[in-house]
Amino acid sequence: MQVANSAHRKSWVGIIDAQKLILLTTWDYLNQLEEARRIESANAVMELVHKAGRNPPMADLWHQHDPEIRHAVRSLLEKTHRGFDPKPS
Repeated sequence: MQVANSAHRKSWVGIIDAQKLILLTTWDYLNQLEEARRIESANAVMELVHKAGRNPPMADLWHQHDPEIRHAVRSLLEKTHRGFDPKPS
């Protein structure tokens, strides 16, 4: 997986190996970011999204995936987070 920022500061995720692609909703992804301590609150983000007039899907696709796949994705998010302090002292 590759993450990059464009000149317009929009983030995108490029899949390098299409055989390892999994489907997640915005809600699934935000919850995993919260679990990995990358964001403080998935609910707060969704509240802002709704206030902006957006209605992303909130279906739970995460738990339909094999536990091994969920563990691999969670490990990737946590590994990326290690050593990063969003609020430096």
